[in-house]
Amino acid sequence: MFCPNCGTSNIDDATFCSNCGNPMSRTSGTALPQHLLAGRATRLIAKIIDVAILIAGIIFVVIFFLIDNVLGVLSLLSLLAVPILQIVLLSKDGQTVGKKALNIRIVMVTTSQNGGFVPNVVLRAWLTALMAFIPFFGIVALLFIFRDDQRCIPTLHSASRSLQ
Repeated sequence: MFCPNCGTSNIDDATFCSNCGNPMSRTSGTALPQHLLAGRATRLIAKIIDVAILIAGIIFVVIFFLIDNVLGVLSLLSLLAVPILQIVLLSKDGQTVGKKALNIRIVMVTTSQNGGFVPNVVLRAWLTALMAFIPFFGIVALLFIFRDDQRCIPTLHSASRSLQ
């Protein structure tokens, strides 16, 4: 049985949640855990952190290339590690570096669990990057965040959740 307040799994005949102490309802025995949506500002800041890391890396590559070609090549190789790290984190935890910093993650709406590589990387990152070539897609996708469920176009199956 999942707690209707915090989503923690409890034994089936629990009277109170083992995590938050909330009274357990008998009608919520098979209900899926509820997730607290991350705020729009929190999600934006997480994205800004991720983009800032990439921009800082590019600046370092340029600076190191101006100093020495060998340093430039080494810094370029290290910059390539950033997207690889983001892909691993998204697949494994449903988080990027920015999301980890703000304690939020991507979860499947139906299960409140991490979706893994295909939903988090292929659909959310790569598909969105490809769709960015469509004129005005960025503006339309941005406006979707103002819907009640706060989910974007290619990510209608998932949501960003605040961790407790």
